[in-house]
Amino acid sequence: MDNEILQEILGELKNIKESQAVLERDMKDMKFMALDLDKVDRHLAVVEQGQSKLERGQAELKDDISGLKAGQAKLEDDVTLVRGSVVVIENEHGKKLESLWDGHISIQETLGDHSVVLKRIETRSRNGCGIFL
Repeated sequence: MDNEILQEILGELKNIKESQAVLERDMKDMKFMALDLDKVDRHLAVVEQGQSKLERGQAELKDDISGLKAGQAKLEDDVTLVRGSVVVIENEHGKKLESLWDGHISIQETLGDHSVVLKRIETRSRNGCGIFL
């Protein structure tokens, strides 16, 4: 019976050694997992920093877009003002051109009248009539 008890104790010791070996492998795996988790944590920190930079960049872009929209609205107002000014200038220019044309016609008519008068005077002076104005 002692032999059976010894065999049983040896069997249990063998089971304990096997369990210990399994535990040691598991502990090594856990250490590697802990190292992997540390790597994951470091990578996560880098990703979070990148995300933070992207968010800041996005906020800056939103500000830039808001500024561009405000600038566009001002430019649209300026274009409307310029268009209105161009219409006024074109109307005034048209009126001035019309006045110049009317003046040109009037001067031509006056020159025509003066030419007629001068021709009469020349004709009279050639004919010996001394009419002086």
